[in-house]
Amino acid sequence: MHHAPALALTLPPERLWLRGVRALGVSALLGASGWLAWHTVQTGAPTRAMLWLVTLSSLPALWLLHRSANPVGCALTWHPDDAQWRLERTPSNGQAGRPQAGRIDCIADGTHWMLLRHSGRGIPSTWLCVSRRDHPARWHALRCAVFSPGARPEPAPASDE
Repeated sequence: MHHAPALALTLPPERLWLRGVRALGVSALLGASGWLAWHTVQTGAPTRAMLWLVTLSSLPALWLLHRSANPVGCALTWHPDDAQWRLERTPSNGQAGRPQAGRIDCIADGTHWMLLRHSGRGIPSTWLCVSRRDHPARWHALRCAVFSPGARPEPAPASDE
């Protein structure tokens, strides 16, 4: 089976993606606040149930805003020898993290950009938005590695024990 050659990329936080996530979080907060304000004007005072509903519906938006406040870069490498993708996060303190082996799935492909998901056993999924603008010299190699047949190893068959 043909594998794409080895590849290593340094991925800074994607600015446009972060802006979109922040805009989504702010929109959700403004929507919930506007709904509460409208109901307060209509009924005179918010009920306890309305306050709980707005509070609970705002939690995902606050989580999005919190996650996008300290963006984390990473290093992504493709190892054709063992058909594994490795993702190493770069925290804001600049120290390298431990590489996590897994697989890459292309969730959306816009030809000049891709939304990728890195996942594996025992590790949380990481979403990566990569663009040709940020990696012009390695864009073709990245696309070849993502879409090569060896980039998606089949899970090991279950044993009959």
